[in-house]
Amino acid sequence: MRVSIVIIAICGAFGLSACTRVIENASDELKMYHWACEEENGSQISLSFEDTDACLTVENEAFSMNIEGLCIADDDSFTICDSKSKNNYTFCYQLYGDRVELSFGSGMISLDKVD
Repeated sequence: MRVSIVIIAICGAFGLSACTRVIENASDELKMYHWACEEENGSQISLSFEDTDACLTVENEAFSMNIEGLCIADDDSFTICDSKSKNNYTFCYQLYGDRVELSFGSGMISLDKVD
């Protein structure tokens, strides 16, 4: 009886550790989550990552824009190689727990962690 409890405990420990994601650097943390915000003017901005791609969406009543494609990231910036426009967009970022600040040119936006 005791042996079977020990075996179950060991298997459970290995099972849980296999599901844990390892965060080795800031870009890993950035790409692990979905980020979003709603501005005072009603604009909605979201940033998400899937595998090697990223998607930045900006929407309001009069305007909608998607930048999506291959994403190359390091510890303080990331570049989205937009597959539709064939342009590259580089954003600097700084993580603050459940918030990330993105800067592009002279503009800055703060997004909150969604999941």
